[in-house]
Amino acid sequence: MRMHKGLYDCCGCTACENICPKHAITMQPDLLGFLYPRIDDKKCIDCGLCEKICSFSINYKQKCHCENQIVFAVRSRKKENLLKSQSGAAFFEFAKSFIKLGGIVYGASLDTDFVVKHIRVDTIAGLERLRLSKYTQSQLETIFQQVKKDLQNGIKVLFSGTPCQIAGLNSFISEKLRSLLTTIDVICHGVPSPSVWQEYIKYIGNKYGKIRCCIFRDKKFGWASHFESFIFCNGKTMSTRIFRDLFYNHLILRYSCYKCPFTNLERVGDITIGDFWGWSNISTEFNDNLGVSLVFINTERGQFLFNSTKPHILYIKSNVINCLQPQLQYPAPKHPKREQFEIDFNQRGFQYVAKQYGVIGFQYHLRRLLKNFVTLCDKVKWHIKIHC
Repeated sequence: MRMHKGLYDCCGCTACENICPKHAITMQPDLLGFLYPRIDDKKCIDCGLCEKICSFSINYKQKCHCENQIVFAVRSRKKENLLKSQSGAAFFEFAKSFIKLGGIVYGASLDTDFVVKHIRVDTIAGLERLRLSKYTQSQLETIFQQVKKDLQNGIKVLFSGTPCQIAGLNSFISEKLRSLLTTIDVICHGVPSPSVWQEYIKYIGNKYGKIRCCIFRDKKFGWASHFESFIFCNGKTMSTRIFRDLFYNHLILRYSCYKCPFTNLERVGDITIGDFWGWSNISTEFNDNLGVSLVFINTERGQFLFNSTKPHILYIKSNVINCLQPQLQYPAPKHPKREQFEIDFNQRGFQYVAKQYGVIGFQYHLRRLLKNFVTLCDKVKWHIKIHC
């Protein structure tokens, strides 16, 4: 029995491709660059392993080892780490501790062509490539097989990824090898399109010059802000929110994100990390806009790594009620024009959809001007009210 997955039923984790004994499955991109399994009928022997290994369903909880969950607000003790990390630098500190314990780390990196890929890191210096958030789905390729090989060789592995990637890896790795594997799942808003990201990069490059490096969410504007920043080979810089707006409008997410079974407190990783939004309403500590990480300790393995990292972090115990956010309660809502956006992007390109769906051009600037005006009016009304 072979698998039959629709657009909403596949997260692209690659577990099926990696488990196939006949290499009958390859991951092929759709119009937005999201990868889906394609089966070669000539090679397939109907063994059913691909169907059996798929964990993108509500049944993943049967394999979830989440127990006695503990919630913390966490940040690095070093300001330089906060400035170079997306929120409170929790992942960097966990990963650094893991390497010091003799392990290796897998995580998402942005390569020189601005493609997000998972890579293997075995030095603390190499962790620099894993810093900061990357707002597009990462390419895994044969990473699961590399992780398995490391585990078989007795090497401890720390793997960081989205919940669906962690669930896929947990299904791929046998229970016997799991004792050497520690996982960190990130609180995920949904994975944006790799193809839209690449076309956006081309659009920025054609308009402003060759790009030397980019940051998905530039912290120089503050932890709570979200601007993409670019540094060009001519030395110039610029920041914008074009890709962010497409992302937040849910126009460019993978279809499976709209039916994600992992958007709850039943976490698949040994540790869960994310931004601790709303922390300023809970405590006066850490309120300097440098970032605070939300950390769930889900298993004994997660607790061991947390304990090993304690000398390098500041942490305050919290609870589930204080940290709830939409991504921990329900999937991202689908934009009503999601299908049409995909058609328009494929037929007319990035600049057309950016204007048509209101993230560049006159209509976009007019809408922002009106929004700022309404906000200003509300502030004036509030000041008049408290002084009268």
